[in-house]
Amino acid sequence: MDTQHSLRDMLGLAREVRLDLRDSRVIFASVVSVHDIVEECFVVRPWGLRSAIAIRFDEVCRARPVRRMVWQHQRTICAAQVAALTGGKAGLTREQCLT
Repeated sequence: MDTQHSLRDMLGLAREVRLDLRDSRVIFASVVSVHDIVEECFVVRPWGLRSAIAIRFDEVCRARPVRRMVWQHQRTICAAQVAALTGGKAGLTREQCLT
């Protein structure tokens, strides 16, 4: 429960985040909404995608704000996330992640 509160606080302050999920996926995204209708989830828009996705707080094992990133690195992440989505899953694996 305490982890959920700290995650909620971080998401309330950050605009761009890196989310390490429990199923080994990593999602770089823009925070859309922390206060969704269902209290157990929040809404983000993964980089490179137009549609937003809802993520449950209990799916996240670690979240960090993204402060600075080289434009080329961000484009690489966007392309990889789009490719992962067409394969059926949004997000990168930790091995694909460059940071």
